[in-house]
Amino acid sequence: MKKEEKVRIIKWYISNKCGLGKIQTEKDNIDDLKTLEKLTMNDRAYPHFSNCCSCWYGDKDYSEKCVSCSEGSKYVFPYGYWKKFCEKE
Repeated sequence: MKKEEKVRIIKWYISNKCGLGKIQTEKDNIDDLKTLEKLTMNDRAYPHFSNCCSCWYGDKDYSEKCVSCSEGSKYVFPYGYWKKFCEKE
């Protein structure tokens, strides 16, 4: 999957599945994939499907995230899964 397609998918995901507010306006001005992934990783409005779910379900604030979330080392956005939903619209 090419980077441009991943950017399109993650922007669709943010528009449809993430919380309202700052993340919605930021995504329109960002085309860097790692930055977009970090936005979704830090969004707490909806459940996430990654190895870092404990940070969202615990009562941790942004400064108390686990090492994996802080470094972003284990967070993997499921592009293949969300691609089929993105393409339906």
